[in-house]
Amino acid sequence: MKKYLLAVLCLSLLAQSCLKKKNPFSNTPLPHRQNLSAAVLWKLGRVSDPRISPDGKWVLFGVKTANIAANKTHNIIYKMEINGGTP
Repeated sequence: MKKYLLAVLCLSLLAQSCLKKKNPFSNTPLPHRQNLSAAVLWKLGRVSDPRISPDGKWVLFGVKTANIAANKTHNIIYKMEINGGTP
């Protein structure tokens, strides 16, 4: 019984010390980072539907970008070597 009470006391002290520390993952934005919002997500291109060519040398994929003001999306298809490189 004494071991149980001692363990509970130690855990409660540990919990109190953890609660007093400032949370590094709080909701306050950092000055050198940009918060991830819907507007930021729309600025990112979305890679879609990668396909490998029948000979296995190329990969084709689309990158869709959005123009929120015009309410339109634009899809560009890229062709890249399977072992890497610039699309």
